[in-house]
Amino acid sequence: MRHHTFRWMVAVGICVVLLQGLISHAQDKTLTLTLTTEHEIGFECPIASTQQPGTDTMWVLMDNCRGLQFSLHAYDLKSGEALDTAPLLLDEIDGNVYVIYNLMPLAFTSNGTLELFAANRETDDLARFQIELESGATTPDANADEQLNIFLRQFSDYPSFTVTFSPDHTRAISYDNDGMVLYVLDLVAEDVLFKLEGTFSLSAFSPDSQQLYVGTLDDPDNLEADDSTVSIYSLPGDAVIQSLHLPISLVYPSPDGRYIAFQTVPNEGGTEQLGLVELATNAVSPLLKIGVEPHKVLTCVNSGRNVSDVDFTTSGQMSLQTLEWLADSSGFVTANSYGNQVAGSSRSNICFFENSRLRYYQIADKP
Repeated sequence: MRHHTFRWMVAVGICVVLLQGLISHAQDKTLTLTLTTEHEIGFECPIASTQQPGTDTMWVLMDNCRGLQFSLHAYDLKSGEALDTAPLLLDEIDGNVYVIYNLMPLAFTSNGTLELFAANRETDDLARFQIELESGATTPDANADEQLNIFLRQFSDYPSFTVTFSPDHTRAISYDNDGMVLYVLDLVAEDVLFKLEGTFSLSAFSPDSQQLYVGTLDDPDNLEADDSTVSIYSLPGDAVIQSLHLPISLVYPSPDGRYIAFQTVPNEGGTEQLGLVELATNAVSPLLKIGVEPHKVLTCVNSGRNVSDVDFTTSGQMSLQTLEWLADSSGFVTANSYGNQVAGSSRSNICFFENSRLRYYQIADKP
């Protein structure tokens, strides 16, 4: 199971009735989110992504679905076409030593260097790797890492679980050990910009790292409800530029600040869904199912071998792992993991049921 950061474990489930209520009172505005294209991207599992500044290139970090081997893959953000003939193998990052959590670990820094954060499995210390894009060679900096961990451990004993980095890795948010205090941090100056107290449902930086979205649960004692007061802060100060009530948990703000894409976290037995909110009107799109329908496996997708006589069934899981907006905010791309749905004990007889996917979504709105 993929690890999640602390704030994503605060509550599960979403109240679809409230979403439908928002739709009906959204000033008669119709907002539609459409899955336009989908690309199969192989049998590894995506875990993180980032856009290369000034280009249409999206870099996707994948593992072997067991967290032991890591590789980087380049895709055209507009078309979904693979840009590399072979992925960059990050062999110097040992999955037996390091684990990579979903805390915005991958980013291009201000000097154009691709940077990756991983956590030591034993100590929980964060390690920072600079990645050479031509070869995949990684360069660690033990002194800088020690300084960073000393700073972050002022706020939490478990930084790998409780810290989320901004898209350019200049800022971060950290929760205290109890999850009731949120610190907004300047990583360059090693300073606290401000702190908040509450029962939090979400936190996310804008794509340009200049705004922070923080959700506080309206009813923290009700684990079945994610409806929250979402406040948008203009950084580096603590000025709130907008607050709104939304029944959501995980958010992905658009570059122009007009939309929030959101992912629902289902109750047990439920299904993940994807939706969109327009902040100016509270218009909410109909929800789209993220998973696919389970089905009996007739042939192995890796080899074409006929397995219709064996009782193999797909799970339907197609977990959303990363989301990257198009620069003009007209849509976004998600990387979805098939969750290692395989059978077989050796390379010669292994049977893959599914592929991971890149999915392209387009936005349409009508008054």
